[in-house]
Amino acid sequence: MNYTFNDTHQLPASNVYTTFDRKRENLLSEQAQIYSQPQKTSKNIAGIGYTFEKENWSITTFLKNYNQVTTFEEAYRPVGSEYGTVAYRPKRNTFNDLGYGAAATYFLTDNFQLKASFEKSFRLPEPNELFGDGGVLLQGNNSLRPEKSYNYNFGAGYFFRIRKNHQVNLSGNGFYRDAKDFIRPRLNQNQVFQVMDNLADVTNLGLEAEARYSYKDKLSAGANLTYQNLRNNTRFESGQTRESIVYRDRIPNIPYLYGNADATYTFDSPFNSKNRVSFGYNLLYVHSFYLYWPSLGSTKLEVPEQIAHDLSLTYSFGKKNNFQFTLEARNLTDANLYDNFSLKKPGRNYTGKIRYSF
Repeated sequence: MNYTFNDTHQLPASNVYTTFDRKRENLLSEQAQIYSQPQKTSKNIAGIGYTFEKENWSITTFLKNYNQVTTFEEAYRPVGSEYGTVAYRPKRNTFNDLGYGAAATYFLTDNFQLKASFEKSFRLPEPNELFGDGGVLLQGNNSLRPEKSYNYNFGAGYFFRIRKNHQVNLSGNGFYRDAKDFIRPRLNQNQVFQVMDNLADVTNLGLEAEARYSYKDKLSAGANLTYQNLRNNTRFESGQTRESIVYRDRIPNIPYLYGNADATYTFDSPFNSKNRVSFGYNLLYVHSFYLYWPSLGSTKLEVPEQIAHDLSLTYSFGKKNNFQFTLEARNLTDANLYDNFSLKKPGRNYTGKIRYSF
């Protein structure tokens, strides 16, 4: 909901509620009680804000309430029972806290914009992070705590034309993030599954940059690059008095330098000048990153550098070109691509799409 008092003042409000309820059973073993344990979580994020806009600047402030309730049954060994006996008891985790922030933009000139923002925010765990994905790649961690962070951003954008038909957009952003109970992926004890875990204190200082160029409605090309310096700021592990060996290490199993480049050229069909044909190209780049903590030298394995090339062809026709056929060829060089541990992306593949817009 957004209430506008006049051209200057706005009062937005929102509420987003999501719920997850998984029920499972093991048809091959009636004794495997773990499959029948309930797995439920619900989130509610309510927010209210205020926006002031005037001429070449805008200011927004907001307040959010984060609420999450997770219900599950934890395993325990009953007092006096035989070794290996497992029973289950219900458990309920509840989280409720307030976040807030502000953002501002200012046009120094008609084509040069400054942007800044600050936010205290929470990252609530996702259902698969709490309960796993059913034994495929991700093991659940129902004791996972929400991540709290203080986020600072400062950026600028510059937009200009060269003659009449050439448009150039340049933008850059610097950010700093101070996170507590940072949610990160790690390997479980037997090194088979990935599991999400909390790291007490993490900082992230980074930069983002993007450039785009367009010519009429025919050519569009651009590139973006992101660098994030995610560092472990947890100096002492729980219950330890000696400084952690991985203190100030780069967080493993997370890419820290990556980017994309793309270009699309559109022209009239040689068969019918009312129809449109588009050729597209996309480049993916991810710098190599460590799978484990860098300071643990004996396990200094890397996810290698990744470069992939994609091509696409789209033919549009019909009234207002609302009917489209698209052919795509992805990962043309059949490179080995990964997100992180065990999450391998497809090799060379071809897809087709049909889209109709009413």
